[in-house]
Order: sequence, then structure tokens, then C-alpha cells
Amino acid sequence: MKKLNLMVASLSAWALLACGESESLAGKWVQPVPGMPQMEQGFVLEEGGKASSVNMATLAYEKWEKQGDRLILSGKSIGNHQTIVFSDTFDIEKLTPDSLVLQKGLLKLEYAREGFAESGEGASQVSGEGLVPDSRELRLFREGIRAESVNGEKSATYILFSQDSLWADLYQSGSEAAERLQRRTLPNGKYVWNVEDDDTKNLNFADGCWTVSQRGKMLFKQSSGDNNLDLGSWVEAQYEGMLPAADGPGIRYRLHVRHREHSGDGQFLLQLTYLEAEDGQDAVFTYMGKRNTLRGIPANNDATVWQFVSDNGESIFNFLYGADGQTLTLLNERFEVPESELNYSLKKVC
Repeated sequence: MKKLNLMVASLSAWALLACGESESLAGKWVQPVPGMPQMEQGFVLEEGGKASSVNMATLAYEKWEKQGDRLILSGKSIGNHQTIVFSDTFDIEKLTPDSLVLQKGLLKLEYAREGFAESGEGASQVSGEGLVPDSRELRLFREGIRAESVNGEKSATYILFSQDSLWADLYQSGSEAAERLQRRTLPNGKYVWNVEDDDTKNLNFADGCWTVSQRGKMLFKQSSGDNNLDLGSWVEAQYEGMLPAADGPGIRYRLHVRHREHSGDGQFLLQLTYLEAEDGQDAVFTYMGKRNTLRGIPANNDATVWQFVSDNGESIFNFLYGADGQTLTLLNERFEVPESELNYSLKKVC
């Protein structure tokens, strides 16, 4: 048995070397916060053994040490009006330039090195060009969590957390102002976000999705598919095109679509710019909402249609999804491709 254990240990060490044992552990290692894929948590390992936590208010890492194929993290656990010194030892299952996998018993933790793909091959090419940089809509689209009304009303709320998750801002569709909620700890150790008011809204994570309630009545609920890891990672695509207008030079479409890789649902951000529409000046309209995937049009039962429904339900855009995935063609109200020599298609730009 001792020989077998020694052999397994030797093979494990060899595999670790083959996967990048020589790689430095120093850097910022992050992973999605459970139930909050738009946020990250983790730790920073500095040369010399200093460590710090990332978005982990109750777990303050202070030091780190590598012993063979093990990582030892130590620091202080803060909570319930007491501070406890701790030290955790993890087996390093995998270490590459961009990934780190730690194992402790049945617990397996996967991290990505932040900043590794910020430049060069593999870096994201999706941009906000054409949209107001750091605009509220673009930030809500990319970082916010969308929750739909559950009472039949056509409305949605976007949840935007602070970096440390101590605060949550609720942006209701059509409103510029946000309602700020503060994180509190329940007796069972779980979190809820609200304010000290009998009429407060309550934000919490239950049954795999985020919900917003008030006086015990649920108001908004996140789509359960948003946190279904079986549907793949979040992906974003951008389409652009100049389409004809009834009056004026044309309408510039800039469309961002965000969804799980294997999901037909998702959300969108659409900016329409009507050129020279108002006294020679451009008029800009922005829509946010949900993407649905439909099957079939009158001319082709197998066609794929991406339907974009604005948060208030008043605007619906139907596009024929090109077979190569590179074009979206605007359909009329009868789900027909316009019979015209004019361009009604958007092209994928990233």
C-alpha cells in the first residue's frame, strides 16, 4: 500500500510539472461568486508570501506559502462579532498560466488568473463602441442581473451589486433612479439585501435565482436558466447595420446580445440612431429586454428567429438568424423577409 501511495504521489507530482509546475502562483486569482456570475471573488498572492482577499469581507487572507504541490492560505475569519485565525491547506491539482485548481477533500475550487487574456489572443473583442462609454444601460446589460415581473406586468428590474457585495442597487426599467439596499446577515447565516423600513424591498437568492419581494410578496424573479451552468458560459455578440428609414437617410442599428452558450433565451441592448431625424440632428433610442428564440417563418419551417422584446413589452423586433450565424435580417410583422433591394440585415462584428 505504501508503495502504491508513493507511486500515485510521484505520478501526481509529474503531472503537475507537465501542467506547469514552474508557473508562479503569484497573481490575482478569481472565480464567479455563486449565484452572482457578474461578480468575482478570490485572492491575491504577492511575491514574498503576502496574501489578500478579493470581495470576501468575512475571510481576510494575510499570508500564503507553497509547500511542494500544496498551497497554504492563512488569515482571519471575521463574523458574528468575533475574529478567528485560520490556516487552510489545499492540494494544487492544476496550475497553468491562466488557471488554478485547488482541492481540499471533496471541495474543488477553480480560479482564473485575472488579466491573463486582457491582451493578445483570447482577449474579448466585444466593445461598447458607438454606445456612450460606461453608460448606465451598457453597465446594466453587462454587469446587472435581470429579473422579470412575476405578476403579469411588462416590466423588469436590474440588480447591480457593489464590488464588495455590501450594497445592491435596483434599477426598474424605464426609471433613471436606483433603489439602494444594504446587505444583512440572517440568523441562518444567509444574506438578504434591504433597508430598515417596514415597506422595504427584499433581495435574496433562493432556489437557484435572485428574487425581489416586498411584504412577503414576490415582485421580480431572475430567469432560472441564467444560473444553469449546464447551458454553458455567458457569451456576448454584437451586430451592426444601416437599415432604411421612411423619412431620412437611414437608421443605424447597434445590437448587443448576451446569453448562455446553449440557451435560446438571453437579454439584449439595442441602440437605434435615426440619422438627421430632428432638425438635421440624429435621434437616438435605446431598448433593453429579453431575447427569445423561435422556430419557423412562413417561407421556412426550419428557420431560426431571434425575437427581442423590450422590458415594457411595447417594442418587439424579429430577426431571421442567418445559417452562418453572421447575419440577422429584420422581418416584418408577418415574419416575412422584406421584398426589397434595400438592406435589412445586420452583420456580426464581434
